[in-house]
Amino acid sequence: MIYQLLELLSLVVFLDTVLSYFPQVRSQRWAYELHKKVDVLLQPIRQRLPMGMAIDPSPMILIIIIQVLKMIIS
Repeated sequence: MIYQLLELLSLVVFLDTVLSYFPQVRSQRWAYELHKKVDVLLQPIRQRLPMGMAIDPSPMILIIIIQVLKMIIS
């Protein structure tokens, strides 16, 4: 069950990342709420990264962390 939740979380983070490239979708309520939920997980990672990076690697780092947790669980 935890494995499936981590899989779902990974998918949600990926979806939020893809939606960030479409501002017309991002302005919709459901996408905004999704971003707020994912941002809670990404913020601690962003705080540890250097400022001024051209690309935000925090979603990729979070997905890698989730994948490692999945490997530990299984």
